[in-house]
This record gives sequence, C-alpha cells and structure tokens, in this order.
Amino acid sequence: ELSSIPSGYRNNLGCTQSMGYECEGEQYSLSYQALGRGCYRVEIEDECRDISHVRWNSPRLEFTDGQGVRRNFRIITDDNLVHCHSSEASVSIRIQARFPERGSETVAGACVAPMPGKVIALSVVVGQTVKRGETLLILEAMKMEHSVLSSSDGVVEEILVDEGQQLEANALLVVVSPAGEVSQC
Repeated sequence: ELSSIPSGYRNNLGCTQSMGYECEGEQYSLSYQALGRGCYRVEIEDECRDISHVRWNSPRLEFTDGQGVRRNFRIITDDNLVHCHSSEASVSIRIQARFPERGSETVAGACVAPMPGKVIALSVVVGQTVKRGETLLILEAMKMEHSVLSSSDGVVEEILVDEGQQLEANALLVVVSPAGEVSQC
C-alpha cells in the first residue's frame, strides 16, 4: 500500500531531499538525507546537523540531535502550514510547493529540457537566426544524445545554459524570439 511508503522514499538512501519554507516572513531551504538506521543529516541554509533515533507518532516527533540532546515536538499540519510546538518555542512554517505547477514559469519563445540530462554541445549563439527544426543544443540523457530543436523560425535571444551543465527536466534552455509568432519549444 502506498500510504506505508515514507515521504521522500528512494531505493537509494544517498539521495538528498530538498524543500523550501517560509517562517516569520523569511525564506529558507532545507535538505535532508537518510543515513540509515533512523539517522538523518539535516541542512538548513548553511547549517548542517546529524540527528538520530527519529520517531514519528502523530502528532509527536522526537529525535536526538548531534550533541546528544533529546528534542520533542508536537506537530500540527493544516494544508501547507505546519505548527511546531516544543518546550522552548512555538513556530508556524509555511511549506513551499516542492515542484512548481507545470507551465507556471512559461517564457514566450523558451525551449525547455524534455528530461533531466547534461548539455554536451551548444549549436547556436545569441543573435543567430534559426529555422524551424534546426538543432539548438544537444542534451545527453539516459546514455543517449538528444537534439533539442527549434519549433519555429526566429532569432536566438538568450542562451540560459552552458556546455557541461547538468539540468533538471523542464529547465529553461534557450529563448528564441519568433519571426512573426511566439515560439513554443
């Protein structure tokens, strides 16, 4: 049953999970990595800590921090708002969307990465005129080379990646200023 799989489950324990949140008007980034046997490495901004003996029995969370101090929290969630209460403080945290909504960052004339991969060659320069179907760059993904093509005639307005750069799926690659119409790559 899917509900029994823990949040952030991966077959590879070494994968770091990341999330963003807002607390008292400030934006923060948090990442955590399962080290196995109930131990985690947690990094908030540039501060890294190892925690162990993590126990979650809703609404109680308890763990031992890197200095051996046991911490207990009462966690109450309300959609993307999380209220954390302990003997030391109470704070409300707003969880930011982990994945942006598809199409929320659409840029007119932008070509995006069809999958995660590595840019192995740029085939155009800023200011170059391109035709529909012309190769803009070559992306290596799944041990194969994939050509990213212009979907319309236009002029390369901006190149947002460099050769050798690792990319996530849907990362902006190139902006082509269309000749007459908006390009949809």
